[in-house]
Amino acid sequence: MAVPVDAAALQDVLASCETEDACLAAIEQFIVRLSALNPGVPVTTVVASVASALVSAYNAGAVPARVAQVALVAVSRAAAARGMTELAQTLQQAVTVVAAGDPIDLDAVAEGSASPA
Repeated sequence: MAVPVDAAALQDVLASCETEDACLAAIEQFIVRLSALNPGVPVTTVVASVASALVSAYNAGAVPARVAQVALVAVSRAAAARGMTELAQTLQQAVTVVAAGDPIDLDAVAEGSASPA
């Protein structure tokens, strides 16, 4: 079960993605805000929802490749910090896909999100 991720709010977060550290800080704050808006939802679900929203926005052409790469690394780090190693690895692989100019496999991201371990 995913939590809703507002597209405009996501774009505001992505505006901070000039560097990996700034992007990670913005992503972490976004995860905290979404968690507060969705009490009782595991933080891993929130992280997975942010990852899926980012991938969907990139695939739709709403996020430039350079920003997507930085944001994918940041969300990957956020996922890894929460023990979501499979999602973190999937997002790291997606960075290479973006660098090649290809769309990201949303199903692979969803599959990576399913297992927190």
